[in-house]
Amino acid sequence: MKAIVFAAILLPAGGCLPPLPVNAGAWPNLASTPPEYFNSPPADAGDVADAVWFEVPRAGEPGFTGGYLSNEPAAGLVLVLTGASTYYWGGPPQKARDYHEGFGAKLRAEGFRTWTLAPRECGTPWGGGDLADVLSVLDWLEAGGREQLGAQRVLIVGYSNGGTLAYLAGVERRVDAVVAASGLTSGRQLQRHYAFYQAIATLYPSNVGLCQLGVTLQTYGPPGAAGWRALDAVGRAAELRSPMLAIHGEQDFVFYTDNARAFEQAYRAARDAGVVLPECQFHYVAGLGHFDVLEHPQVLPRIIAFLERHVADAEAR
Repeated sequence: MKAIVFAAILLPAGGCLPPLPVNAGAWPNLASTPPEYFNSPPADAGDVADAVWFEVPRAGEPGFTGGYLSNEPAAGLVLVLTGASTYYWGGPPQKARDYHEGFGAKLRAEGFRTWTLAPRECGTPWGGGDLADVLSVLDWLEAGGREQLGAQRVLIVGYSNGGTLAYLAGVERRVDAVVAASGLTSGRQLQRHYAFYQAIATLYPSNVGLCQLGVTLQTYGPPGAAGWRALDAVGRAAELRSPMLAIHGEQDFVFYTDNARAFEQAYRAARDAGVVLPECQFHYVAGLGHFDVLEHPQVLPRIIAFLERHVADAEAR
């Protein structure tokens, strides 16, 4: 992403665009969600031998949200929330499959079941329809879905855009454990560089990931507008409902490390003020940027240990 940012700065002089997938139409009308973002099962879903495409109805609106659910039952079900579809020609479903076959396989090797979701992107802002999709899944699980899937514990691991959703889901719902890696915790970064991000998004209206960036800016408004509260997990740290592990690279230039540090500061301030909150750990990885966080040798074992401990603690109660 950093390379794309620098390339975008040079576009007027260079006269050409860095190649990114054309995986979305022009920005949809925000008044209605277009059919292509209803997460219908992808045509090649049947080619995934160790999973099925599993979806549930969205709460209070038409359509479904779904993703790749691995076949093997397990006590711990991990909802994997992925990064943006910026580099995926097939958009969210292809991205979900990539995470299922990559990072998800590492979780399954440790005895977890995974459900790798493909929430909406283009057509809704960050913290909008994508969060509603995740909350629809969590509510479905609490309303009997756990028993249907044989999942005694529900856990979340989110990275990048998915990390943003993990922070927000952690204050909206109670699950057994949340891992939020490399996510935004508020709209401060976007507001600080508003014109810059707007210029980048305008250049790529047909790319799902950057289209969602543009819709986010369009929906929440200029810097200081009240709409940005929808993306503010920092302001809601005192409402944290789920045990959390927050991970961030110290050299992250995509979603700045300040995001995790601001959430940590707000969390500790709430604790110091006497608010009773679930455990929240913070892990900053020296020399690490934004990409490949989930594969880093310091990070993956810490994620596994955190998830396993909270599954064991829940079983002991």
